[in-house]
Amino acid sequence: RYDGQDKNYVESIGLGAGGKEGALWIYLRDNLGLQNSSKWDEAFARITWRLGAKEALTDLISRVQNQKLAMEERLFAIESIAFINHPLAPDALFALGKSIKNPKIKSSITQWILKRSITAWNQYDLNKRLKSSGIYDPEKIQLVSINTPEPTQKTSLKVDEITKLRGDPLKGKTSIMRCTMCHEVNGIGANYGPRLEGWAAKQSTSAIIHAIVNPSQGIAHGFQGTEYILKDGTILHGITESRGDPEIVLSQGGLTQMVPKSKVKKSSRMKRSLMLSAEQLALTAQDVADIVAFMKVWE
Repeated sequence: RYDGQDKNYVESIGLGAGGKEGALWIYLRDNLGLQNSSKWDEAFARITWRLGAKEALTDLISRVQNQKLAMEERLFAIESIAFINHPLAPDALFALGKSIKNPKIKSSITQWILKRSITAWNQYDLNKRLKSSGIYDPEKIQLVSINTPEPTQKTSLKVDEITKLRGDPLKGKTSIMRCTMCHEVNGIGANYGPRLEGWAAKQSTSAIIHAIVNPSQGIAHGFQGTEYILKDGTILHGITESRGDPEIVLSQGGLTQMVPKSKVKKSSRMKRSLMLSAEQLALTAQDVADIVAFMKVWE
């Protein structure tokens, strides 16, 4: 039985359904007894996402609105709506954006509308609705400067010396909270940098220390930064989530901004990491050892 974890399995279902996604989705929902959308398990939620059937819209809307569901489940329902290529899908997200007050939900809705409006939903000409809803007007948008500082000097922290220290995972659990401007830690912080939970279990101690002390020497795939220099002199550093007009840029603290091409003087890939080093975060060698000790047992 599919448990929601095998990506190849769910992809094979999607490919095999070619042209009959709606009928298959209804068949699965009814035969699995999942007419109540609050009872969906992860497996069916992922199959729904892959099939992208307009027939699932009503149930997906209910899941987004259902405050009893986990935030992760509600956000995944928004993403699932965003991958339905039918004019009713943007209608649903615009309506949800008006009715829902939760800032995290609203932010996700806004981001998905923008991403899809310059890709698959471009055919629906959403520009007027983006302006009237206040989501995006290139003439009125105000951009915030986010300039990730460069290390001012060569680090005095030595990987081999930190490796010899005995770390305290309880202290590390506290110290790692300094990283929440970029990483989510136990539900707190920005989902900006790579996922940390469980990562350290697959890494050597020295590799983890090196990543914290010298982040620019090993940038994770998909997290390379871009520097935007705007025509008014504003500098903006972040991860380009979607290219087009506007470009969608995610920056430190989880701030997402829509950058109109008309405002950009120059953009270029950054050669250094967007992550602040241990010294920039005022972490001592012992702090780093404690964080590593916590990460090793954090799952």
